Amino acid sequence: MPDSHQETPEQIHNTLSQFFGTENYYRLYPGWYLTDGAHYLSQACGAFWLLDILYSARHFVSDDVTVMTLTLTVKDTAGKVVITNGGEDVIYTQDIAFTDFPLDEISIWAELGSLDGQTSAWIVLLPSEH
Repeated sequence: MPDSHQETPEQIHNTLSQFFGTENYYRLYPGWYLTDGAHYLSQACGAFWLLDILYSARHFVSDDVTVMTLTLTVKDTAGKVVITNGGEDVIYTQDIAFTDFPLDEISIWAELGSLDGQTSAWIVLLPSEH
C-alpha cells in the first residue's frame, strides 16, 4: 500500500515549527474554524478525522470551558486521543485501533473566541499559534 503522506515526519515537524499566529481562518464546521497551522496539519497528515473527534467532544464540555486540548499519541499503528479542558481534567478519550498518522505525537487546541469581535466561535490551533 503506498504511503498517503507526501511529506516525511521530519518535514512536517519543520513546517509545524514555523507557525506563530495565523493570517487566515478556514471554516471546519458552523462556528468552528482552523488556523493556518491546524489547516496545514490536517492536510499534511490526513488528519481531518482527528478534528472530527475534537468537534464531537464538544458535547462533553460544560458551558464554562473555553479551551480544549487534544493530544494524539501513536505507537506502531495504534493511537490514543485524550481531550482535556485545557488543564488536567480529561473530557474524552478514544483508542484508535489503526492509524497511519505520520507523527508520534501531536497536540492541538480549540479555544472559544471571536473572529469578528462579536460572534463566538471555536478556533482550532497549534499551541505555537496561541
